[in-house]
Amino acid sequence: MGSEIALLKEQIEQEYDAAHSGLHGLASGTARHVFIHTRMQNIERYHRRLRALVGENAADDVLCCVHDTSRLRWVRKYPTQSP
Repeated sequence: MGSEIALLKEQIEQEYDAAHSGLHGLASGTARHVFIHTRMQNIERYHRRLRALVGENAADDVLCCVHDTSRLRWVRKYPTQSP
């Protein structure tokens, strides 16, 4: 179970990173929206699985932590493009 939790956390991190990149990437308009929306749907799916494994509060804590960490990574990498 621990390895599945770690995998879900990693997948959520990758989706947040992709969404940040999509927000500031070369695509525009509908293509950008669809890309980011798909990333957020994936995060929701992983979050639901986490909730089933560790409970609602712990899954929410993981999601918030991953989101904050992803945002900080982005800000450090691109300080002039804060998400």
